Amino acid sequence: MLWIKHTLFWIALLTTGIAFGQHDGTAFSKPDVPEFEGTINYSIAITGKNAKGFAADEPIQKMDQHYRKGDFIIQLYEGSFPTSILYILDSNKVYYIDAANKRYFLKDKYQYTKKDTIPIAVKKSEEQIILGHKCSTWEVTKGSETTTYYVSDKIYVDISHFKKKPRTKAIFLIKGLDGRIPLKTIRKTPDLTITTTATRLLPKALDIQNFRIPKDFKRHIRDWRR
Repeated sequence: MLWIKHTLFWIALLTTGIAFGQHDGTAFSKPDVPEFEGTINYSIAITGKNAKGFAADEPIQKMDQHYRKGDFIIQLYEGSFPTSILYILDSNKVYYIDAANKRYFLKDKYQYTKKDTIPIAVKKSEEQIILGHKCSTWEVTKGSETTTYYVSDKIYVDISHFKKKPRTKAIFLIKGLDGRIPLKTIRKTPDLTITTTATRLLPKALDIQNFRIPKDFKRHIRDWRR
């Protein structure tokens, strides 16, 4: 399985405070290439005034993302608390996988409330070439935190998969990104900057079984380790 090598869960680096999107599946104009299927490898760099103290916690240094027709896996590893997060489109549920102990956890249920602001990315003028792909720049600001996304029109997930799938929370679903998978993300707070950069694109057909939980894994409702 794609996520077997990752065991314990440590997700604060890339999920705490980051805006995750929801989408109604109606605003995306597909480019002339099929949606991305395969794997994207990323490196993670931490800089800023608090970077030294942050490094003492052995933060995650690498991330892999795997995509297949609406299913996706996010793997965070090379740190003190790696994790594998699996979204299965047909179930409309998110799972945390503890492969070493043959168990999995359902993600805590959450829905946006009236007090929440669903993020909208605003296009900026900067462009970059990342792994040979021309990327436009999009920005989301929330209080003192700014997150910048670099996306290519050619590397995307078809958001029509997620229409009427309210449990899907993914960065590529932020309105403005409209399904485009960030190849680079810069998250800035006053004291810390986290930069996630794609280092390799591996387009290829993936086996659906890589996105399914083995029958001998035991289900738990809550991951008490998080």
